[in-house]
Amino acid sequence: MNSNFKVFFALMISVIFLSIVSIGFATPLPGANADVDNVTYYNGTAYTDQTAQASDNAANDVMFPNATGEYLYIGMNYLFIQSNFSVSSSGVEGGGTSNVVWEYSNGTASSDWKTLSLTTNGCGNFTATGNCTNSWNIPSDWVQQNVNGTTKYWIRVNGTGNYSAKPTLAQISVIEYNLNMTVQDELGNALTGASFATNGTGGVFSSREIGSGVYELALYTGEVHNLTVSKSGYINQSNVTTSALNTTLTQWHPSHMLPFGLKVISKDELGNNLTPTTFTFRGNSAIANVSDTVFYYNDTGGSNGVLYLYKSGYVTSNATNAALNNITTGPGAQVVITLGNYSADNSGSITTSKAVKGLEHNIKITVKDELGNLITGATVTIQNPTEGIKFTATDGGSNDNSTTDGVIYWAKTPLAGDVNITNLSVYKNGYTNWDNTTQINLSAYQYLSQVAMNSSNNYTFKLIASTELNKNITLTVNVTDDDGISTTSYSNVTKNSTASIYYFALNTTYDSINLTMNSTGFITQVDNNSGSNYAISPTYQRTLSKSFLYTVKVKVMDELNNTRNVTINEINNATSVVQNTSETGVYFLKATHGNVINVNISKLGYITRNVTIGVSNESFGASQLTYTFSSSQTPLQYGFKVIGVYDELGQRWTNLGDNMSTGVLTVANSTMSVVEQYNGSGPFIWVAANGSNLNFTMQRSGYINNTISGVSYDSSAQKTIIFNQSGADYNASNGMQFNLKIILKDELGNNITGTINVTNGTGESAQKQFTNRTGSVYYFALNISNYTDVNITANKTGFVNATSGATTYSISETVQRSIVWNMSYTVKINASNELGDRLTLNSTTTTFSGLVNVSAIRYSDGYAYIPANPANQSTLYTLVTGYVNTSTTGQVNVTDGSQILVNYSGASASGQNGIGLKFILKISVTTSGGSNITDASITIAKGGVDSVASYTNRSGGTYYYAINSSKYDTVNITVAKTGYESGHELNSALSTASQTVLSFSLNGDINAPGVPILSLPKNTTTVTDTTPLLEWTAPTDIGAGVKYYELQVSNISATNFSTLIVNQTTLTTAGYTIPSGTLTSGQTYYWRVRAIDDANNTGSWSSVLQFIYFTGNYTQKFDYVGWHVWQFLPKTVVENNLTSLSSNYNVSNVLSSISSKYTVLYHYDDSNSAWTSYVPGRDVNDLTEMNQTSPWYVIHMNATGTLRIA
Repeated sequence: MNSNFKVFFALMISVIFLSIVSIGFATPLPGANADVDNVTYYNGTAYTDQTAQASDNAANDVMFPNATGEYLYIGMNYLFIQSNFSVSSSGVEGGGTSNVVWEYSNGTASSDWKTLSLTTNGCGNFTATGNCTNSWNIPSDWVQQNVNGTTKYWIRVNGTGNYSAKPTLAQISVIEYNLNMTVQDELGNALTGASFATNGTGGVFSSREIGSGVYELALYTGEVHNLTVSKSGYINQSNVTTSALNTTLTQWHPSHMLPFGLKVISKDELGNNLTPTTFTFRGNSAIANVSDTVFYYNDTGGSNGVLYLYKSGYVTSNATNAALNNITTGPGAQVVITLGNYSADNSGSITTSKAVKGLEHNIKITVKDELGNLITGATVTIQNPTEGIKFTATDGGSNDNSTTDGVIYWAKTPLAGDVNITNLSVYKNGYTNWDNTTQINLSAYQYLSQVAMNSSNNYTFKLIASTELNKNITLTVNVTDDDGISTTSYSNVTKNSTASIYYFALNTTYDSINLTMNSTGFITQVDNNSGSNYAISPTYQRTLSKSFLYTVKVKVMDELNNTRNVTINEINNATSVVQNTSETGVYFLKATHGNVINVNISKLGYITRNVTIGVSNESFGASQLTYTFSSSQTPLQYGFKVIGVYDELGQRWTNLGDNMSTGVLTVANSTMSVVEQYNGSGPFIWVAANGSNLNFTMQRSGYINNTISGVSYDSSAQKTIIFNQSGADYNASNGMQFNLKIILKDELGNNITGTINVTNGTGESAQKQFTNRTGSVYYFALNISNYTDVNITANKTGFVNATSGATTYSISETVQRSIVWNMSYTVKINASNELGDRLTLNSTTTTFSGLVNVSAIRYSDGYAYIPANPANQSTLYTLVTGYVNTSTTGQVNVTDGSQILVNYSGASASGQNGIGLKFILKISVTTSGGSNITDASITIAKGGVDSVASYTNRSGGTYYYAINSSKYDTVNITVAKTGYESGHELNSALSTASQTVLSFSLNGDINAPGVPILSLPKNTTTVTDTTPLLEWTAPTDIGAGVKYYELQVSNISATNFSTLIVNQTTLTTAGYTIPSGTLTSGQTYYWRVRAIDDANNTGSWSSVLQFIYFTGNYTQKFDYVGWHVWQFLPKTVVENNLTSLSSNYNVSNVLSSISSKYTVLYHYDDSNSAWTSYVPGRDVNDLTEMNQTSPWYVIHMNATGTLRIA
């Protein structure tokens, strides 16, 4: 095949494919479920297959017959009831009506055609375009026929030849039956009248019942359908899924079963199958049943349905279960009611499947013993002697309908009329007979409720056993009769808080009984009950009561012989411990005979004890073993013991009874569970306390509560506690503090002794409560019930009486009231000099006479304090070194009611002198013109050797001196002032009796001050500091002294100060800092200074120095050829301004430019103290020789120029 042909073939395939797509195959027409299987056109001579044309949606491609003998055949694989047409072009009738005729095949011959009667003729003669529908009922004789070689169910239409323009069709579709199915109930019975629904396209197009429970459905072809099958009275069956359907009839089997709306399973109350004689629902009987006990009702009628089951001898179902009177059924789900061995349902209604109680027997007898246990094998008799009626049944016998032992059920047919049956009797050997005369109404109406009765048969023998504490006990009991027949079995045991009861079903042949009773941990008992009184009888119950002793009895006492309830933990060979609740500290042990037991005794707050007790071998009638814990053996120790309490003075309390007068101990913490305290005689207290970090607090009237914290309980050893002593597990740091403590001091804070009185608010004195004192400290133990608030007074000779007055001091038991009581001296001395300066009085400079013993005087803060006795009244003399002796003006009236202040000054005070103390020496200094000189230099000496200190004070030109006249009785005095002539006074006498007064007049000063010497900066120095300091040396002045300096700075020349950069005229110090920004970098400045003294004498100007102010790069000008001595830079500039430095301040590459070559001849090295020569003629950039420490160079410049340092 060549390539051109291949291309042509591919193009043709594409054209064909596009043509098919453009025409398309259509879905069935609306209202139809399938495309036609075959459409054939016959023109009278030949057949044309138009199936494909009839199945697509292309217009005018299906021909329609016109002339007689022309036919359009429509054939399907199975029966169909409707055909749908899409008319492209309507037919136009000619001379008359076309009268289109429809026929169906009813035989195999070509002539076997019959007229098809249409039930719907929507197409008529096809004279209109659009969709139209024809339908019919399926003829009973419609059979398949062969047309043009194809066998189908056919219909055909022929024309009459009256169309002037015959119609043409686009598409033909049909409704064909394509599914066959069978519907039955759940029992397999065929169901007629079923309904169908589907989720497929168009729903169910048509359905028909072709036989009993057999249906055909017309469903949309090409789909899988989920069907829902329904019928009234039955449960809908949903999601019945088909295969994908086509135009061939699908036979769908097996049958589809619908459950009944209600199903009932009938049993009696015991679960036995029961066939009722009446079984209706909503008054209708069941329509089907598979047995005599299962019933079906085709009911889906909703609520309020009543289920009624009845059989003679039984109670009706809805009488037992009220909910059966309102049952709701519906098509959604089957309701199954199961009657049987279930609880009755009285909920009010039933809407879903449920199990309820079955039909009750009309008589129920429950046989029980006195404990409520069922008795099996009993015989029951019911009779009515007047009617001669008797019912007898044995549990489990043939007359018993019961399947449960101990319960007898009877379903008895009601008697005629109302008959009361009495005398119910229940009997079984080993039990007492039970008779009851209750009437039983077994009437004709005994189907509405059950007659139920319970018997209560006593055991023939009952043993009541208890411990000696009236508690229950577990026994092993052996019972024999006189013939030696033995039994150890007993039916049941009941126990309560006081006893155990054992029940025996003994045969009535026992005419007497013998008992052996034992239990581990108890004393065994034997009881022989012979004689007729102990015979076993069926008519009444024999009863016996016994009490049993424990093998061991323990009594617990503490170390004070008090009985204590404790916890006893048996360690071995004892099964349990029981406390005697009616007797403190008594316990019983269930110990095994012939063994040794270890007993552990514990109690919170106490010390745990362990003892060993031997238990003898058991013998009948053996006595109980008793063991006592007491002080003579192994007592129970308290967890804590207080072995001593001391007060803060070290005194031990001898009695710690439980009253406030001698002390009370309390113990507490946040989690403590047990506290017991027992105070004995003497200084001891026993405490039982449980917990960690306990606080032991001791209380006593008149003392502050004292607490020892952090005390922890240990059950293995007793802890000892002591307040303010050693030698115990826990010690208090301090003893018991008194609640009042008074410290007596003078007003200067010195300890003193005196007399103190304490009273309460009523004036009652507490002096009798005084306890002790140490030095000046006084202690009081006050009962706060009487002394909650107190007044205090203190007395001492030489001091002012101290009292709290209206002020009261509160007293408590929690914090000690500590009062420091300061008493004032009766006399206080204050002294000032005549200038008003206060003097500091002390024992060295001050002497008193009269009024008091000098040794008792105290000094503080310049005051003198005198403890003068009010009984000694006299004149006070005061002498202070350096001052004139003085005295008070008359007698000082001393009193202990208030302090006397003697004030030597101008201030107001009792006993004042009126003026201050006069200095020994007073000097006045003036100029010759009469002006005061306030700064004169005064020298005072004795014999020209001993100098007196500087003056004490001055006022204007007056000078005051406090001189010790006993040492300096005569002095030489020199008065001087610079610029003035000096004054002198020789051998001037000084005395304490009177003040020495001298006057001096001095001539004035006419001498100018000297010339200042400029020091920094040195001449021609380069200054880099932005605020340079100018300093000079102060000149001498033989007169009044230098008062001011004048400073001038010029930038013109050393001789021209007409223009001043700095001009200061009143400098008081020999230096001045030029403010930043005043100077210009690179400028040379010239400066000078002169002085002016206090007499306004002006000195001469100093010499003129110059400096260069430089900031940033330093530039040095060389304005001539030759040698230069050049100070390179000061050290501070090197440190602060150069960029490449090492630790020895070497300068690296600091020379950056010069106008010509130069020669470095010498460099002075400070470290070597020598000049070093260098090779001359180097270029600027090669001068690494400058990397030296010395700032001085000798340079020969070969040309003028400028050297710049970066």
